[in-house]
Amino acid sequence: MDMEKIKSMIAEIEDIDLIDEIVNACRINAIERIRRAGSLRQIRGWTGINNGNLSQYLNEKKHVSTETLIKIAKQIRDNKNKMNPDET
Repeated sequence: MDMEKIKSMIAEIEDIDLIDEIVNACRINAIERIRRAGSLRQIRGWTGINNGNLSQYLNEKKHVSTETLIKIAKQIRDNKNKMNPDET
């Protein structure tokens, strides 16, 4: 789907509860992507975040912003791509 179309659709949402649901779905998606990336040790190597904090973030025992989770997922993606440039 075209990103501009998605942005346009989101801009038209007036129901704050729906916005909350969308943001929560994005948060869950980011957590799942991080979980599937590898072991805590691998993720720590890619992000520099210690295992204890990672575990708490992924089990939602310590709240971090959705933006932080997305930043972590991007760090993992970028570092994995550096290691395996042929894989996407």
